[in-house]
Amino acid sequence: MTEHYCGDRKRRIEWMKKLCHMFQVIISEITYKKADMPDSFLFAADRTDAELSEFLLSVCEEWKKKNGTTLHEIWAQKVEECFTKTYIKKTDLEQLTHLGEQIGYQDREMQISILRLYTEELFRSIEESVKTYTEVKRISRVAGVFAGAVIVVLLI
Repeated sequence: MTEHYCGDRKRRIEWMKKLCHMFQVIISEITYKKADMPDSFLFAADRTDAELSEFLLSVCEEWKKKNGTTLHEIWAQKVEECFTKTYIKKTDLEQLTHLGEQIGYQDREMQISILRLYTEELFRSIEESVKTYTEVKRISRVAGVFAGAVIVVLLI
């Protein structure tokens, strides 16, 4: 059971690292290529994980349709569709959804600042998760050794 728990934590950390990479690519596209938000999503989709790429492409596709739906609505819908069956926690999904409320409306510098701030928060969350994962993994190993010793004593 603890291995499953540790495995989920590890997969969550990996997912969060992929999200960080995705946002760093988007930031670089906006900063250095002077791409607008939809184009930065397209460029980033080519350089990210397949699931994240699918997310970015679907957001961009819906956004470019210009059917009166705001980026926030599209973002929230796609976050729910693409990420609810991943290993990121509900609070992570809420933060990611909240990010969609803030991007796409401001000028380039403000969007970059918002994305950098979110990426920094992700890095902090990753650091916390790695620390917790390491502690839980160590405790589960000790508990396993102790349980094994108890079983040996009982059998003798």
